[in-house]
Amino acid sequence: MYIVIGNIKQKLKTLGKVLVILVALGLLIPGAMSLYHKFAPAVSTWFQQESQEVGPMRTEPSEKTWFDATLDQYVLKLQDFYYQEQE
Repeated sequence: MYIVIGNIKQKLKTLGKVLVILVALGLLIPGAMSLYHKFAPAVSTWFQQESQEVGPMRTEPSEKTWFDATLDQYVLKLQDFYYQEQE
């Protein structure tokens, strides 16, 4: 029993296109996953930093820098000076 296939040229082209798409996806998906695993720690730290913030406004940083400490001292001295002028 013979099976007659019509338009074999067009069917082979379609099969070739499907195979090319499957090979491209087979190469693209592992590449994308390796990029995701490479940058996943950075993305996860972004979410952790965002979850530690309280409310819609920014709060003071937990670690004070040199500038913050100097500015705090300046404000305290300025307040003391202002209150001495008031008396």
